[in-house]
Amino acid sequence: MGTIGGLQGRLMGLLRVAERARDTRAAVAAIREARALLEMHGKLAGMIGADGTAILPAVPTTDAGCGPIRVRIAAKLDALASGQGAAE
Repeated sequence: MGTIGGLQGRLMGLLRVAERARDTRAAVAAIREARALLEMHGKLAGMIGADGTAILPAVPTTDAGCGPIRVRIAAKLDALASGQGAAE
């Protein structure tokens, strides 16, 4: 069995062949398989629960602790904007 990316590439190739041949049945089957592959990948990656619900990562609701990161990003953006490249 290949990687998920390899399987996805093969599925998309089959879908293109089916679409070019105007084979609706084969195209729908390829779409169905692609959906199943994405679902399996989501489950393996822990992004989809066993019941099919999406598991989203926690998103911070406040800016607490982000100040130092913003300062570093702003310094790099300023350096890029002035043509000096990224500041370290």
